[in-house]
Amino acid sequence: MQAQIESCHAISSYHELAIENGEVAGLIFGRVKRKSVLIDMSQTLKRLFLISVRFLLGRYGSRRKLIRFLNPCLQELRALGRNMPASEAAVMLFVVAPKYQGIRIGRALIDHFVHHTLKYKVKSVSVSTDETASFWFYERYGFSRWAEYHDPLESYLADRPIKGFIYQLLLHKADR
Repeated sequence: MQAQIESCHAISSYHELAIENGEVAGLIFGRVKRKSVLIDMSQTLKRLFLISVRFLLGRYGSRRKLIRFLNPCLQELRALGRNMPASEAAVMLFVVAPKYQGIRIGRALIDHFVHHTLKYKVKSVSVSTDETASFWFYERYGFSRWAEYHDPLESYLADRPIKGFIYQLLLHKADR
């Protein structure tokens, strides 16, 4: 999980934690495409390089696991590239701890991210999820299902076929 969080941080331009009773109740990482692409890209490459070095040094587990893990990761990137709509913003990682679900923490995190994207005149936000996650949350929030696909990464991790979903929120239709 540490590697996933660091990877999301590397490619995100927005992050927020929800703290409840002194615990992390939820978190969101998002990316908003900006005009300063060169600065964003250099910061992302630097962070990804550091994560790669940590992997090679064994910080996140054995190097063999990393090598076996790379193929499903690359397949996932290709699948997302083929299916993802053209959006100016995306949710990269969104999690609410089970004991804090149902008390509007997730809605507050998404609300804050959507409000942030509006500062950049974003017209749509996309998110990828899968059948093992709470994909219905996005539907209730107002996202529309854009595509379904075989999720290679989650299928690899679960050792069974997993269906992935891509959702898109059109902000001019959102209740803001």
